[in-house]
Amino acid sequence: DLFKNNFDVCVHLAAGINVQESIDNPEKCFADNITGTFNVLEECRKTNAKFVFMSSALVYDTMKNKPISELHPTRAASPYMASKIAGENLAIS
Repeated sequence: DLFKNNFDVCVHLAAGINVQESIDNPEKCFADNITGTFNVLEECRKTNAKFVFMSSALVYDTMKNKPISELHPTRAASPYMASKIAGENLAIS
């Protein structure tokens, strides 16, 4: 258990990133990316560690207005993108 080391900050970069693989096997994508993020968040909560989440520019609907910012609308065009949006929502909840 890594969190027994009493980290101050956890930078969560782990995720399955292959869009085609997420389409072929969305259940694995959701388990890895959403459940994995939830598990890391829970450990951070239990140990009072700050949490930094890495998302992806792919979550934004790039069909509209460029350049994009964090205020740009999101669009889950694949299970991968949906899992990253879900991770963002978990992190801010």
